[in-house]
Parts: sequence; structure tokens; C-alpha cells
Amino acid sequence: MERFVSAVPFILGIILILAGFGRTAYRIKGALHIQGTVTDIAKTPKKYARVKTTFEAPVVKYSVKGNEYSGVSRKFYPEGVMNFKKGKPIEIRVSRRNHRHFVPEESGRTPEKLLIVCGVFMIIANAVILWRY
Repeated sequence: MERFVSAVPFILGIILILAGFGRTAYRIKGALHIQGTVTDIAKTPKKYARVKTTFEAPVVKYSVKGNEYSGVSRKFYPEGVMNFKKGKPIEIRVSRRNHRHFVPEESGRTPEKLLIVCGVFMIIANAVILWRY
């Protein structure tokens, strides 16, 4: 039982590391990375934390495998957070299954790095504790 208890932090650290690498692989391989052109900006009023806020999403025209598509992003952002301008190119991620579904490209690297670093730290900390005591 003592060995199982001392192995749990190692197991959790490995799970965190694998989750970080899994998220990275999904972000990179899970969608098509394409450049499109913003044709318009869709706006919608919503309540966010009990405050009426205007959310916006880009309307993008893009091409996948020779077919032209145009549509509104699946993700809306609070007004002013993302800098969408008509006529400007934008990097988007298009679904591999349904080419009409897309979202603007975001790095997303911070949570992935935090998962990996926390997993490594957990393994190193537990190794030091077991080695020291």
C-alpha cells in the first residue's frame, strides 16, 4: 500500500504531461489551418456576468480543396477583444469533418505548457521527497 501511495504523484504527473501533449496534438492535427478574408463582422447582444454585452464574430470567406465557403465563426468574442477588420486576412481552423465550421486561430499554448510543466514539477518534487526522506 505504501508503494501505491508513493506512486500516485508519479502517475498524476504522467497523466498531466500526456494531457498537455494530447491537447497540442489535437490543436495541430485536429483541424485544417487555412487563411481566409474577413468580409463582415456579426454582432449579437448577450448577457455576460449579468451585464448586457455585445459579442462579435468574423464572417470569413475561405477556400478548402477548391471549394469556396463563407460563414460566421462558431465562436463569438466580447466586442473589442479580437481585432477583426473587414478585408483583412485571418488565420482560421476549419473542421476536417464539416468544412463550414471554423474558428479563428488562437495560440492556446499557455494551458498546454502549464499542464506539461505541472506534470514534470510533480514528478521531480515527488522524486526529491522520496530521495530526501
